Amino acid sequence: MKQSEITYNTKHNFSLALKKMMKKKSLNKITVQELIDECNVNRKTFYYHFADIYDCFKWTIEQDAIDIVNQIDVIHDFKDALSFVIDYVNDNKDFINSAYDSMGRDDMKRMIYKDFVDVITVIINNYKDELNVELDPTYEFILNNIVVEGLAGILIESVKEQYQPYDKAVVIDYVDTIIHACIQSSVEAYKKIA
Repeated sequence: MKQSEITYNTKHNFSLALKKMMKKKSLNKITVQELIDECNVNRKTFYYHFADIYDCFKWTIEQDAIDIVNQIDVIHDFKDALSFVIDYVNDNKDFINSAYDSMGRDDMKRMIYKDFVDVITVIINNYKDELNVELDPTYEFILNNIVVEGLAGILIESVKEQYQPYDKAVVIDYVDTIIHACIQSSVEAYKKIA
């Protein structure tokens, strides 16, 4: 086995242990000692791979994001991407709630934000092409940020809800409709002022 595979497997084991522990308590209550005990390794092994618990958490979130991107073609099907993310949030509610409790809303939003900027950029670019409009970079930046902020807020609120009162398919249709209408009308509005 290559060193890169060994490193990945070791990090992945820490990640799984962290997720397991976060079902019972918040991230800021978990110690390195608990993780190394769970993984049956020494302290030096942990610190070889991670600077601290938060670094392990960040790696876990990043790997989950990579898995999401690898499993779904986010560039071509926004609704499928959104469905997959909602399922991920629902399947990992304990983990995400624990992280939310430890990190707070703003840090969670920043993490979600990064994952959606590229997806929304693709949608904006599609409307720019369809409407034959070249947006000023500042306008495009603001449009992307407004849309992504809204998406991140919706996903964070769904994490903090104890129940899901709405049908997932309906929510996805509504979000998709709102985002496309918002972006299309914003690109059209820019065309009128340019």
